[in-house]
Amino acid sequence: MTLDIGNISIRPLRLTELHRFSKLRRDIEREAEHLVVSGGERRESGLRVLARILVSRSQLRTLLATDGSDFVGYVSLTFAKFK
Repeated sequence: MTLDIGNISIRPLRLTELHRFSKLRRDIEREAEHLVVSGGERRESGLRVLARILVSRSQLRTLLATDGSDFVGYVSLTFAKFK
């Protein structure tokens, strides 16, 4: 499923794109350094984030925003697991 808004497409992240996604995430954190990790917040390594994506695939959805073939943003949605 893909949602197109102008030149931007929003779609689920594919497992084959994890390497490029980790670069996007690193670039966003570097550019917005003043917005991330302050006080008691924890900073996760890229490897830990990718491992969490793989382990929690049933509860975590990451939507990727692309402009052509360029990754330009993302949002991660976490769904609760009720017992």
